[in-house]
Amino acid sequence: MTLLEETRAQRNTSKALFEARLGKVRAEIEERGLGGRIADKASADARHVVDSAMDIANNSKGIIAATLGALAVWFLRNPIMALADRLMACDEDRELDEAEPAELAEEG
Repeated sequence: MTLLEETRAQRNTSKALFEARLGKVRAEIEERGLGGRIADKASADARHVVDSAMDIANNSKGIIAATLGALAVWFLRNPIMALADRLMACDEDRELDEAEPAELAEEG
């Protein structure tokens, strides 16, 4: 067998394998449809992403808790600051109330 004949035989074998695989793909597309195959692939990828995220979350609970706490404080910063202002105003009023009787006693 010459080199040309060997090369043609390899080409024909490769072509036959390709055509067989192409026939299987076409049959699968006809059976399930291209949209269904895309949906299956997307859902499989989404499941993989969720599984990976769950693994990372299980290994990083402290980091996630700290991040959620920081976000909560950030979103609640205005109400927290308002509460702190009210508490400080109450303390100042109390100090003034305590100082008034002493001032009255000194004047009298």
